[in-house]
Amino acid sequence: MEEKKLTCLIENKKLRETLAGNAYAYCLKHCVTLYTGSNIVSILQENRKRIICMGFAKLEISGGVMVALRHAAYFTGCRLSSDVIIFL
Repeated sequence: MEEKKLTCLIENKKLRETLAGNAYAYCLKHCVTLYTGSNIVSILQENRKRIICMGFAKLEISGGVMVALRHAAYFTGCRLSSDVIIFL
């Protein structure tokens, strides 16, 4: 039975072209990152952590530094980020 199908495939050009076209369409849809990569990107975007870094050039506590620290406190409590890193 299998030998007959293989012989038919070898002798029938239209059948070979149809099989090749179907295989190409399947691979393009299921095996190429152009289509499968978007699923990975959406999973990563849903599960990624946003980290906000804030750096200070001064060690003195001044009005500007206090405002920046208030911004850092705001970012810590909001849904925009998971972690806020402050470095001096």
